[in-house]
Amino acid sequence: MRPITGTGAALAGALLLSLYLVLPQLARNMVLDAAGFGCAAAILVGLRRHRPLHASPWLLLATGALLLGVGNVTFTVYRTGVGAVPFPSWADALVLAAYTVWAVALALALSRSRTPDALAWQDAATWAVAGLLVAWEWLREPMFAASGGSSAAAAVAVGYLLLDLTLLVLLVRLVAGRAGSPRVRKGVALSLGCFLVSDALFVLYGLSGTDQPRAAIELGWLACYLGLSATALHPSMVELGATSQQRSRDRGDRHQLLLIVIALLCPALALLHDLRGGGEDLGVILVGASTLFLLTSLRGARLLRELSRLTGELRIRESELEYRATRDPLTGLPNRTVLQEQLDVRFERAEPFSVALIDLDDFKEVNDTWGHDVGDQLLVSVADCLRTGLGTSALVSRLGGDEFAVLADGDPHSLAALLDRCLHSCTSPGTDEPVRASIGICSSSSADDTSNELLRHADLAMYVAKRAGGGGARVHEPSMSQDAAAALDRGSRLPSALQAGELTAWFQPVIERKPDA
Repeated sequence: MRPITGTGAALAGALLLSLYLVLPQLARNMVLDAAGFGCAAAILVGLRRHRPLHASPWLLLATGALLLGVGNVTFTVYRTGVGAVPFPSWADALVLAAYTVWAVALALALSRSRTPDALAWQDAATWAVAGLLVAWEWLREPMFAASGGSSAAAAVAVGYLLLDLTLLVLLVRLVAGRAGSPRVRKGVALSLGCFLVSDALFVLYGLSGTDQPRAAIELGWLACYLGLSATALHPSMVELGATSQQRSRDRGDRHQLLLIVIALLCPALALLHDLRGGGEDLGVILVGASTLFLLTSLRGARLLRELSRLTGELRIRESELEYRATRDPLTGLPNRTVLQEQLDVRFERAEPFSVALIDLDDFKEVNDTWGHDVGDQLLVSVADCLRTGLGTSALVSRLGGDEFAVLADGDPHSLAALLDRCLHSCTSPGTDEPVRASIGICSSSSADDTSNELLRHADLAMYVAKRAGGGGARVHEPSMSQDAAAALDRGSRLPSALQAGELTAWFQPVIERKPDA
């Protein structure tokens, strides 16, 4: 059987509630009396159909609905038989018992989830204390006046208030915590929330002595029964009391609003209490205000700790991003960006320094013969040798591929000798021979105060060393730039010279002459 979707259940519930409003009062009484029994039956059907692992909370919810059904029938009997409902009565005892059973059901569902969440409990307790203070300030006089001096009536009235607030705490905890999937948590909380709203309206209108909008109040009770029934019949009902995979989130905006509201509530209640003539129960207001101050202080401390934690994580991530942006991932050496920045700094200082570009010879053959893993190991080994040999006085960076750069103080010839010793400490894979590299070096005095020109000159010197057979260092000379420009000019003019016939081919025959010929 396909489960009813949330939209379908909402539409069906809205239709039933609309039909309820057009019924006469006697029919509404009968429907409301039967709704509690129907809700209990629907929960039992859902238990039989879906067989949840944690069935106890649902059994207690069904028991509470059954007690409410019996209590509603008892109220109806009082109205039809006696004409007035005494207070307190057996019906009140049944309703209070139902509230207690529902509170136990929610507490059991929260305990079965095995996910203690101090944050959710703290929020629930804060709202509960605030609600208790507001209710006490507004309802204490009419509530005790309605009891007619009867201790039993006063105790029942206070019991209603305390149980309503207890259910409110548990519902807030259920919604804010992780006791089951969001669907079943919201279904149960919305259903019982409708009941609490209607119950609060019933009490407020009863204490004020004004005519009650009975049909509207009964709609909330009926919506509770329908909501619990729909939630119990849905397959997600098995997750009530189970651990949700979603983490409860500390919603900063909501909690800041909570702190502001609660902080303003304490002085507002004290002022209201004074304007209403004060009384001997000022101690209740002071105790409640102190409790709220303690809870909001704990909330503020938690927010500060959370802010400190997030700030620390942000700094760590910034450091990681900065490292990735300025470091070579294979060797850990600074990259070209760092080299360029340091070159600009050195030019601003106007101090003499040298730059060397190092290109490993025959590195492609290493990759082709031994594999890229061995090639990577060779690059790491060369980086370590350069770091160790040059120390902290020089900047060693990897430009990419098999090319490294060194920025160091002093003259280029001293740097060339130092680099030669560093590379001789590294050996090529599969041999005991030192690593061979072509090195081009340029001093800052030979560049026109630009880092790009300095690197270009060092690059020219490196290619001169490579064309000479590699395995050595060359210091940039002005003639190298002239030769490079001349070679570029010849290369650009060669195609047009071929087309114009400006080239003449001369052939020299090669003859091998035998001695006896």
